[in-house]
Amino acid sequence: MDTREQIIRSEMQSLRSVGFHLCETGVALCVAVEIALVFIRRYSYARLAAMNQATLYVPWGRFLMGTLFLIVIASVFTGLVLFVRQRYDFYSNLLARQSESGVPVPPSTNLATLGGIAVFFVFPAADILFRAFFGILAGGQ
Repeated sequence: MDTREQIIRSEMQSLRSVGFHLCETGVALCVAVEIALVFIRRYSYARLAAMNQATLYVPWGRFLMGTLFLIVIASVFTGLVLFVRQRYDFYSNLLARQSESGVPVPPSTNLATLGGIAVFFVFPAADILFRAFFGILAGGQ
């Protein structure tokens, strides 16, 4: 293996590592924001109850502000993961054309990319679905 091929392979390895760490960080941040939203919504509900304006849950408008924040976080991490995937594909194609060792590069799959992206958007989707589900159970709130 020549030096150029070693550099490209090490770059691909570092991009894989960055991609995995982005997924870990994105999921951890979404979990942390979701937990923070639970306490913020609980405090908001307590304030509304103190002013005698409380219904069974926090109103949809206030609820969706937190969900919108989760969507922004999911979108940012999705963009970063797609950027890393694009760079990885570039180096993979470059290595496929210039590989002297003949060791094939495993192809990146769309399913893995979709799974990495979908994991971020599970949090805002679950946020809305749980609110709608418990609202229906409570009587159409």
